Amino acid sequence: MSDEVHNPARPAATQTTANIRLAGQFLHELIDSPSRLDEISDGATLVLLPPDDPELAAANLDLAARLTGVGQGVTLARVGIPVPDHPNWAPHDLRTLRMRGINVRWVADANPRDLNIVYDHQRDLLLIDFFAGRYHGNVVPRGPSLYLLIDPGTGEAFGYLMRSFLAHAVRRTPRLAVVLAAAELRPLTAEELGGLDVLNDEDVEEDPVARVRPEDVASFLSEFANRIA
Repeated sequence: MSDEVHNPARPAATQTTANIRLAGQFLHELIDSPSRLDEISDGATLVLLPPDDPELAAANLDLAARLTGVGQGVTLARVGIPVPDHPNWAPHDLRTLRMRGINVRWVADANPRDLNIVYDHQRDLLLIDFFAGRYHGNVVPRGPSLYLLIDPGTGEAFGYLMRSFLAHAVRRTPRLAVVLAAAELRPLTAEELGGLDVLNDEDVEEDPVARVRPEDVASFLSEFANRIA
């Protein structure tokens, strides 16, 4: 857990201590059940999830999402889960989940005239679609509030979705506001959201994970400039 992501809602030292305790608990479980080692993918980063600490679980899941977003494999392991009472339930007790890294590549031949920008004011969401709705797919996190739109069939990216656009992204980088001049102002559809369960405005303000990181903004601006050049 050397790449630990700090959840601003709790002190860093407290979170680190909790992860160390969780790692010790996992080692004890491996001693009792060595076969769990076979469930960890070679070369993957092991990310542990506690059953009784929602803040730590959220921070560790955020780490897993960031790692897969840059192409790394991740093995999620649930720690401290009671053994099923009935032996027939054991084979269906999911304690480990493998997450495949996503090596993002963009759909080729984008035409600036196909650029489609939509701003959903009620949910403070910005959609950038470089192909005018010709592609549909899923959202993949690139950071706490920046997502790529991915075609699940090809694995190619065709746009961006940014949460907390005015609340955090524009406040951090005011020049982003110029994007709104070319935006269509309307609610985003479920299909455009690609399965993303969007928090309402109050939850986004209260949720520290929803805040935009400087590197997310830099990535967005760089790719946006490249795509419309």
